Amino acid sequence: MSPLLLAAIAGCLSSPAEPAGTVPVAGAWQYWGTAESGASATVTGTLALSGVSAVRYQGTATLVETGADGVASRVTGPVTGRLLDGGVMDFTAVVGGVPRTHVGTLRGDTITGRWFVVEAAGMVAGGGRFEAVRR
Repeated sequence: MSPLLLAAIAGCLSSPAEPAGTVPVAGAWQYWGTAESGASATVTGTLALSGVSAVRYQGTATLVETGADGVASRVTGPVTGRLLDGGVMDFTAVVGGVPRTHVGTLRGDTITGRWFVVEAAGMVAGGGRFEAVRR
């Protein structure tokens, strides 16, 4: 096969390039969350996000989770996510060793939505609402 043909095939098989630019969620966000299913809790803290591309971001969650018994514990972990069309975004924060998937909408300097924990068997183990406001 000719090198030119191989290059053309490789170009067709590669994923399309992401748009250039700055991801609009980069920065520090004040985070609030509540659990509506699973163990009752409230969560407050910060998300520090930076852009990987115009639509992908990563960062760190530094949170304090307070259970129904009033006991508070600090949980931290990595955040990875992407921004979709229409300001819809999804990200996963692995806090306390547990991945929490978030799906929300970015409007101005506020992200609102829902979060949930999915067990290895695919069952939802808990979830609730969240809001993050740019600092």
